Amino acid sequence: MAILSRLKGTVIASRLGLGPSGTQTTGGTQVLTATGAVTKGIQSIELNHATVAVTATIASLTNHQGFLSIKDTSASGTAAHKVTLTAGQFDASGNNTATLNAPGEYLLVYVDSAGKGTIINNTGSVALSTV
Repeated sequence: MAILSRLKGTVIASRLGLGPSGTQTTGGTQVLTATGAVTKGIQSIELNHATVAVTATIASLTNHQGFLSIKDTSASGTAAHKVTLTAGQFDASGNNTATLNAPGEYLLVYVDSAGKGTIINNTGSVALSTV
């Protein structure tokens, strides 16, 4: 089932996997064109704005277990888009913020059940830091 909706400048486009009771399982893509929260269970985040920095906040990385991809899909620009974790970490160093400032930059993270990430791929130069 494909869903497309607009929420306060945020476009969410996803293909949902539905369980036997009709409840949503994990997966899908969220495209943010303005600062906002990442929906629980989303596995792919696209940050897309050429001139305004988009900040995406993930409440708890444990809600995004498995593979999580983050990509700057802007057509141009060098806006410093950020993904910040309120709980959890992207890597063993405890980094909780990823900054993407060029189109095509991409981060692939494996998230375990404790909300701890392992960087699988960092395309471009996605900067990791602790805030």
